[in-house]
Amino acid sequence: MLKRAKTALFCLSLACGILIGALSGHAQNAPDPDIGILDQQCQQNAVNQCTGQCADVGACQFGCEIGGINNEDTCSSSCNGLGPVCLNACLGTVHALRICQTPTVGGVVSGLGAGKSVVLQNNGGDNLTVGADGAFTFANYVIIHTAYAVTVSTQPAGQTCSVVRGSGVAGGPVTNVIVSCANDVPTLPKWGNVLLIGLLAGCGMFLLRRTHSRASSPEG
Repeated sequence: MLKRAKTALFCLSLACGILIGALSGHAQNAPDPDIGILDQQCQQNAVNQCTGQCADVGACQFGCEIGGINNEDTCSSSCNGLGPVCLNACLGTVHALRICQTPTVGGVVSGLGAGKSVVLQNNGGDNLTVGADGAFTFANYVIIHTAYAVTVSTQPAGQTCSVVRGSGVAGGPVTNVIVSCANDVPTLPKWGNVLLIGLLAGCGMFLLRRTHSRASSPEG
């Protein structure tokens, strides 16, 4: 009985410490608990760590499991009547799961020509080929509160695409990246430029000779 009481006291002290950290982190960042997809292995590790610290205290272990849902409101409702040990363990697990959130990065492509495609990258990798206007999302997630940078890796034939709002810090799913594509302005090839210059030079010489000829001819 004494061992059980010591274990419960230890768990309560530990959970209170976790709660202080949870409330502090929540006050600073205040992220939406549902802003990202949870990495399943990371989620399980957080729950296992909590239950391991709680030893055989049932209410505390129950709080850890409920906290794995990553919802503070669920902690309050599910631990009601089970005491602060359950609630503190639940909230502490919710806080631990913040680092397990992995938002997606995406946006909208517009102006892409029919039958053409553009290759996008996020943070220098995770290549994504987009073949039509509309929404896009990169396959790989990013870690919550880390940087993302969307760039064009390969331009579509005859077009140039530019990225707006392509970089920032992912505090949740990123959906506002804009990729705008437009047709390239036609340009003359090198031989065309030479021909144009030759024509202009020829016209200039013709006009110069004609003017000189008129000036040299007698009036009459």
